[in-house]
Amino acid sequence: IPGFADKASLLILDRNNNVFRYNRVDEATVVRLADAGQLQSIGQLETYNGRLYLAVEQRNQILRYSPAGLGYDEPPDNWFDPQVQANLAGIVAMAIDSDIWLLMENGTLLRYSQGRQLPFSLDTSAGVTGRLSDMALSSASDGKIYLADGSQDRILVFDKLGNYIEQLQAAESDALRGLRGLYLDEVNGTLFILTQTALYSHPLPN
Repeated sequence: IPGFADKASLLILDRNNNVFRYNRVDEATVVRLADAGQLQSIGQLETYNGRLYLAVEQRNQILRYSPAGLGYDEPPDNWFDPQVQANLAGIVAMAIDSDIWLLMENGTLLRYSQGRQLPFSLDTSAGVTGRLSDMALSSASDGKIYLADGSQDRILVFDKLGNYIEQLQAAESDALRGLRGLYLDEVNGTLFILTQTALYSHPLPN
């Protein structure tokens, strides 16, 4: 929105289901959402092509907001097809590359396209035994999926067909202890890695 939302901003979701926009010029402002009073148990927030996507666990639905007014003043659309029986309980992370990817607390990665679930499963050769804490996703159709395996202090890398490629571990054995978050900066080729005690940036491996 020229003159209002024309700055690079961070979107923040708090535990009371409020969404804030933060940038260094305006600092923190509340993002206006239509029907905000009806929102409960928002598990994840993502943006894609200017739209805002909220995964609402109690409704087992992803709400898609389009920009309107000074925020998102029009009621959202239900993104899931009415025939899809989605279960969002235990959602850990959500990522969008035109499809929507959902990482669940049991280690399952689900893929949806145009509101419907696609057949997808991860290669089990990587030995995923613990709880995955986050994921980062390349925007390219032939890009990579990065999964944070906090139980084994490593990052698992897959392609978008679910094939296992490699695992990334720190040179120092305890540097990734408490691994909890990932963010992929594709423009600069950097992977940001959040642990309980530090934030790292690392060039993407070739």
